[in-house]
Amino acid sequence: MANATSKVLADFILAWFKGEAASTAFANASGTGDGTLPTSWVGLFSTTPTANTGSGTEVSGSSYARQAVTNSSGWSAIAQNADTIHDEITNSAAITFPAVTTSAYTVAGVGIWDSLAQSTPAAPSATGNTGSGSAFTSGQTVNVAVTYLTPGGETVPSANTLVTIGTTGDNVVVTLPSFPTGCTGMNVYVSTSTGSSTLYKTNSGSAATSTTSAGTVTVTGFAPNTNSAVPGSNTSAGNLLMYQAVTSQAVSVGNQYSIAAGQLAIEV
Repeated sequence: MANATSKVLADFILAWFKGEAASTAFANASGTGDGTLPTSWVGLFSTTPTANTGSGTEVSGSSYARQAVTNSSGWSAIAQNADTIHDEITNSAAITFPAVTTSAYTVAGVGIWDSLAQSTPAAPSATGNTGSGSAFTSGQTVNVAVTYLTPGGETVPSANTLVTIGTTGDNVVVTLPSFPTGCTGMNVYVSTSTGSSTLYKTNSGSAATSTTSAGTVTVTGFAPNTNSAVPGSNTSAGNLLMYQAVTSQAVSVGNQYSIAAGQLAIEV
C-alpha cells in the first residue's frame, strides 16, 4: 500500500512550492537548522492514523523501540515506482525491532519519524568554580537544570541541582552526561529561584546549547529573561513524516517484527 504523507511534511513541501527557500521550509522539520535530516526513525502502529495529523496509536511496552535508519545509506537510489506515476526509495536493509518481552502486540501500520523520544534527564552534576566575573555572589544558591534535544523538540527539564557560591565571582561548571541514542544536544537552564518555571536558558559560547556529549558548560551569569523559558511538555518524540497501513500481524512474546529490505517504500 502506498504511503501517506503527514501534515507536517506536506506543509513544508507546499511552503517550498509557494516560494519559500528549501532550507527554511525544512529546517524546522529536521531540527538541524540547515534542513538536513541525517537519521530517520521507523516505528510501528497498533492503530494506523486515519488523518494526516498522525492520530494513530504507536506500539509501546514489551521492549518496543523505534529503529534508526541512516538516511544517506539506509535507503535505495531514487527510482520510478511500478505505477509509473510516483518515484520512490526503499529500505536498503532489513529493519528489525527488538524481541517482544512482556506481552504480545499487533502491528497494523508503519511510520517514519524525524526523532526518537527521550526521557527526562537526570539532575546534572554542577559545582562552583573559581571565576573572574561578578554575576554570582558569595552564599548565593544557583539552581541548574538540563533538557535533552532531538531534531523534533526538547524534553521537560531535569530536577534542579543546587550550587552554593563560595566566593563572589565564582562560576558554575555543569558536567553533561553522555548523550543517549537520538539525542542531538542539551540545553542548560539556571536561576536563583527553586521553581523550574523561572529557569532560563544559558549560553554555551555563542549558542544556547551544548552539543558535546559528556562535555562541560561554564555558567558565568544568569541568562537574560528574553531567552526561552523551560518547556512545559516533552516534544522530543518529534514529527511523524510518513505512514502506511500493513497487513495486521500479531507479534508474540519472544518474536521480532522485521521489515525485509525493499519492503518499506517512500513514494512521492
